[in-house]
Parts: sequence; C-alpha cells; structure tokens
Amino acid sequence: MKKIIMALAGSGGLVLAVGCGGGADPAAPAPTPTASKATSSKPTVSPTPVELARANIGQQVQAALKKRGTYRMTITWQYEQDENLTATVKFTGAGEDFSLSGADGSVIGVGGQYFYKDGPLSSKAKWTKYDPKAKGHQAVTTNGLIVLYRKLVQSPRLLDGAPYSSQFAVSPGPYVGEVLTTRYVMLIDLRKAAADNKVYGPFLSAKEAEAQKTLPLSALLDSNGLLRELNYGTGENAFSIRFDNFGTKAVITPPAKQQLTK
Repeated sequence: MKKIIMALAGSGGLVLAVGCGGGADPAAPAPTPTASKATSSKPTVSPTPVELARANIGQQVQAALKKRGTYRMTITWQYEQDENLTATVKFTGAGEDFSLSGADGSVIGVGGQYFYKDGPLSSKAKWTKYDPKAKGHQAVTTNGLIVLYRKLVQSPRLLDGAPYSSQFAVSPGPYVGEVLTTRYVMLIDLRKAAADNKVYGPFLSAKEAEAQKTLPLSALLDSNGLLRELNYGTGENAFSIRFDNFGTKAVITPPAKQQLTK
C-alpha cells in the first residue's frame, strides 16, 4: 500500500485510469499488447470483426460486455508490475458492481457505495466506507485508492474517447488464449475528450487533460466485439488488462456492519 500511496501523492492525489505522469509524445504509437503465456503460436489471422469505427467502438464494446452481464479483469500496472489486481464486474440496472482485490488492498463497490481495506479479500482487516467529505489522511489514502481502483474497473469506457483520436488503426490481432482477435490502436486527444463531459467527465478534469494531453491505447476485440485485452498509458502509468469469465455467475455484497471500521 505504501508504494501506491507514494504514487497517489506524486500525481497530486489521484492516479487516473486515463493515464498520468508526464505528457505522452503526440507522435508516439499506442502501446502494443504485451505477450501472454496464453498466447498461441498459431498464425494471427483475424476473424471478421464486427463493424467498429471511431464513432461507435466505445458504445459497441460496452453493449457487448453488458450483454454478458459479468466478467473478470486481470490488471497489471507497470508501477506495481509485481502484483496483479483481479476484479469481478457485474452489471446492474444502475451501473456496475465490482469486487477488486490485490496483495496491497481490496475494494468492493455495490449500489454506488464503496469500501476499502488493506490486503486481499481473504484478509481479516476492517473495511472503510468511502466518505466524500473525508479530510486529511483518509481523503488522500483510502478515498484516493477507492477512486483509483474504481476507475480501473471502468477503464473499458476509455474507448468512448475514440472519436477524439488522432490515430485509429485496425489490424489482425494475436490469439488471446484460443480466441482470435482484432487490434484497434488509437491516440486519444484528452483535451478534446475532457471537453465533452459525456465522454471523460467522470475520469479527468480539463487541468489534468492539459497536463497529459494524449492517451495511447490499444484494444484486442474478438469477432463478437467482446473486449479481450486493453492496454493504455505510458511509463510507470501503463496498464494492461485481460478480460475473461464472461457471463459467469457472480454475487457481490457489501461488507457486514461488524466488518466496518467505526
């Protein structure tokens, strides 16, 4: 947790899931998906993709995920590359509930309420409920970590910024497990995306967008438009996320009252 808190402090209190740290070079290519142990040696012949373009890729990807109802995310953060975060996401009528866990901390989000505790879900540490009015230590640490993890869970929505991308390239992708994919590569102008509150309003302010300027992003989608891998950001704030377990039954509940800190 100490390393993550240092990152929070170093980025002005938040490590945004839309990238932070130094501004990316506008001419820099989007990150190439990292090789996976599950990647097959078969020829990377792409299946026929669903018709996706700048204007609709974000909406189509969200629709495909919602249709499945649930999925799992395995998140690798370059800053914390020795630890994988795992999240189970379940769509509800109002949004999505989730349970995210790693060695340093865990977050549960249910019905718009969020809870954090140190360590993995299996630890006996007490949970702290997110308090938007908190000040001091909790505002910087617990609240900051909840916001960070919540944005990681919402990272598929970064594709909503595609209409503001200066690059949009489509090419055959690799196998992810046994599934053929198509690769979409883009470089999103964060200032334009932030100006459209419907796109990145929940993610970043105009000031943060001005500092970052651009977001390199690449996505691997299967022939049904399901997101299989998402890579974005640069340097220590590069993230790689794998998606699987679509449609698996998931029960996500808030911590019991006796499990909460007073």
